[in-house]
Amino acid sequence: MLPLFYEIVGDKGLVAASGYKWKQQRRFALSTLRNFGLGKKSLEPSISLECTFLNEAISNEQGRPFKPRLLLNNAVANVICVLVFGNRFEYSDNDFQTLLKNINEAVYLEGGICAQLYNMFPWLMRRVPGPHKKIMSLWQEVIAFVREKVNAHRVDYDPSNPRDYIDCFLAEMEKLKDDTTAGFDVENL
Repeated sequence: MLPLFYEIVGDKGLVAASGYKWKQQRRFALSTLRNFGLGKKSLEPSISLECTFLNEAISNEQGRPFKPRLLLNNAVANVICVLVFGNRFEYSDNDFQTLLKNINEAVYLEGGICAQLYNMFPWLMRRVPGPHKKIMSLWQEVIAFVREKVNAHRVDYDPSNPRDYIDCFLAEMEKLKDDTTAGFDVENL
């Protein structure tokens, strides 16, 4: 695993896990996302609804030139958010825009020379300032956003009525609470 990535997430989450934990996380993610329609026609209504909002946002530009990337990011992110968080965000939602800005900026900086140097010389780059420090703080803000959503889910969580990926993960956490090696905890979520 790349040192910069490890610095941000450690061995947590589906992408960074390995062995038994990875196998359990992957099995769960694939089956849960399929149940919510990923790769099936049942996801089509969510995509169609988001297309309606996207079309409306494009119409609001009234024929003026604009950069469609931000609107397309909003639309794609909202389809993902419906699966993960159970709801979409208005394109004008400040928290949502901050989330997308942080992800875009972090990914952009990860393609830069400082991130590459960090991956080659982590022992040195940990000690010097630079954009690689910003990458870490941006991802920590993204993680804080997700953690806030998880905490909100815990308040009104109903195991008999899972609304989204988070609810299903919380149910799996409860189901496998005795199998700590499977990695079903809040940090992995």
